[in-house]
Amino acid sequence: MQFLSTIEASRKNQANPLKVTHRHINIFFLFSLIFVFFIFGEVDDHVRIGIAVLLAALFGVTAFLLNWLTYDGALAAAIFGVISFGIGDWQVAAIVLFFFISASLLSKDVMATEDARSIKFRRDGRQVWANGFWLCLWILIWFISENPIFLAASVTSIVAATADTWATELGNRPNTKAYLITTLKEVSAGTDGGISYKGSLSALMGSVILST
Repeated sequence: MQFLSTIEASRKNQANPLKVTHRHINIFFLFSLIFVFFIFGEVDDHVRIGIAVLLAALFGVTAFLLNWLTYDGALAAAIFGVISFGIGDWQVAAIVLFFFISASLLSKDVMATEDARSIKFRRDGRQVWANGFWLCLWILIWFISENPIFLAASVTSIVAATADTWATELGNRPNTKAYLITTLKEVSAGTDGGISYKGSLSALMGSVILST
C-alpha cells in the first residue's frame, strides 16, 4: 500500500507533458510569423513587419516600465503587436491598442492610487494570450488564405474581449448590484455568473465603439 501511495504521489507531482503554457504560445506564433514572413510575404509586407517589430519592441518595453506588463507579458504583447500590425495592418493594430490601453486604464488596480504601480496590476503572458490568441490565429490564416471571413473573425474576437473586459472592470465596482444570470438572485459584484446593469452597458459600449 505504501508503494502504491508513493507512485500515486509521484504522478501528482509530475507536470503534465501536454500542458500548453503562454511560453509555448509565444514559440508557436513566433515560428508562424517567421514562416509567413519568408514563404508568403512580399517586399511591402517585409517592410511593414520590420516596422512592426520596432514599434512592438518599443511598446513592450514601455508597458513593462510603466508596470502594465510583466516580462513574460511584454514579450507576448510584442509578438501580439507584430502580428497585429505587421500582418493585419494599422487598422487591426489600432483596435488592439484601444483594447489594451482601455483595459489598463479601467483596471480596478489603477483606480487605487496606492496600488497603481503595484506588481498586482501587471498583466502576464497568460492574460495577453487569453485575449489575443484568436486574433493572431485568424489574422495569420487570413494572410495566407486571403479569405475576408478570417479577418472579420479576428476583429470580432478582440471586440468580444473588449466587451468582456469593460464589463468586468466597470461592473465589478463597489456598491454595484449584480444578479445571478440563471436565477436573477442578487449576488455580490464579481461573483461568477453575476451580471449587472453597469457591466452590461459597459460591454455594449465597448463593443459599439470598436464596431463603428
